[in-house]
Amino acid sequence: MPITVIQTSLPGVLLIEPQVFHDGRGFFSESFNQRDFAAGTGQTVELVWEEVNEAPLGFVGGLFGAPDSSRCWLTRVTQGAILAVAVDLRPDSASRGLWVGVELSDENQRQLWVPEGCAFGLQVISDQARFITKSTREGAPDEMPGLAWDDPEVKISWPVAVDPALVRGCRRD
Repeated sequence: MPITVIQTSLPGVLLIEPQVFHDGRGFFSESFNQRDFAAGTGQTVELVWEEVNEAPLGFVGGLFGAPDSSRCWLTRVTQGAILAVAVDLRPDSASRGLWVGVELSDENQRQLWVPEGCAFGLQVISDQARFITKSTREGAPDEMPGLAWDDPEVKISWPVAVDPALVRGCRRD
């Protein structure tokens, strides 16, 4: 089943829209298909790691990644909604230091692809959310996390007030 690929304002950060088929019993969608991903994005990737998280409203996870990281992420939501964020850390990029955020939810079934050299993070914007992240590499402690959630240069506009007790994995210098 073909996917729709939307280029965000950051080069290589892609919004993926899978086809969703609804009927009286519910819906069906392929959450990932290697062939369709390659056809839609022009990239052949090997996703080798997956995690499932559930968190409450306001939870912030990330920002994971480093300028020289070869790790890529694909994230989707199975319950609730999140703001998924990518920050360009690539040294030679015209968009270095800029960020983009997109809403992923169980209703819109969208996914966010974050390429190498970018940081990835998220905030739960519904009462509760369950989300799945696949990656091209397992997490390495020396590369994560890459940025603090409140990095003064990046200035991410989190839609929900951040409670430090609900922050996980964000670096503090």
